[in-house]
Amino acid sequence: MNHLNSLSFLLTMWLLCVNSSQAAESFFAKDMIRNLFDIKVSEKRVISKEKKEKSVPFQTHDQNGLQILVWNIYKGDLFNKLPLPLKYEDYEFILIQEFSENINDSFLPHAHSYFLPTFTWEEKKTGVALFSKWPLEIVKPIHTYYREPFILTPKSTLIAKFKDILLVNTHALNFVSQEEWEFELKNVAKEIRGHSKIIWGGDFNTWNSSRIQFLKVLMDQLGLEEVIFKKDKRTTHLGYPIDFIFVKGMKIESSQSLESEDFSDHNPISVELKLN
Repeated sequence: MNHLNSLSFLLTMWLLCVNSSQAAESFFAKDMIRNLFDIKVSEKRVISKEKKEKSVPFQTHDQNGLQILVWNIYKGDLFNKLPLPLKYEDYEFILIQEFSENINDSFLPHAHSYFLPTFTWEEKKTGVALFSKWPLEIVKPIHTYYREPFILTPKSTLIAKFKDILLVNTHALNFVSQEEWEFELKNVAKEIRGHSKIIWGGDFNTWNSSRIQFLKVLMDQLGLEEVIFKKDKRTTHLGYPIDFIFVKGMKIESSQSLESEDFSDHNPISVELKLN
């Protein structure tokens, strides 16, 4: 049993006893647990990089549209093989969860990258990342107030701005109570409420009906439209989809979900948007 499987087993056993990150905080000595697995929580700081030789003027693939990709890539553990199931060059913006420093830059050819680490494990930072063909204005990096139980690490959201569009990339908490899970999404909602154009995508860990219902009500209150997939191959857990894209202020032209079992435990999803 490798480190990840061992960790998953211990976490599962813990969840059978306690389903609250607050209880985990009081029951375990967090420094001892993190040291045991060599886990270090990262500073809330965005790491940005620019490939000047790849910078291009603002021009989309059809002058009026944007292609958006959302993908949880399982810490990039399987990104050492070719070909990938998609071409990154086809997308103007890429929202990735579980991005890791160990991924070769050749797999991510975009000119501008923005990485918000949440923790370091086995000397590699992991977190959420945004990749863009053009420079983005960083609005806010967010680490969750509550933590995943046992290992006591946060999840994160990265909010950035391109022209009048807000890009929001979320990896939501997983093994916490409904109240804690909702609390963090409401915090993100406060940051984007009132903006006219929004793209909010990510892994929302919506593995029960209560979470699904809350997410859809929240997005409706914010005026965001859910992207629907006719051939829905999204990853599910306990029968519920966990990856979503929501849009405000732009027309949804088409959408797609792709199978990628050889690369991640999540299937990538994408949407083509029409600019007004």
